[in-house]
Amino acid sequence: PDFKAIKKRIEDLITRDYLERDKENPNMFRYLA
Repeated sequence: PDFKAIKKRIEDLITRDYLERDKENPNMFRYLA
């Protein structure tokens, strides 16, 4: 998949509370169980 599709999917998962950005490292994501 292309970069735009991956970015859109990540943003969708953040919106649905499956992922969040790490507070100390904004380049890292945290999975919310």
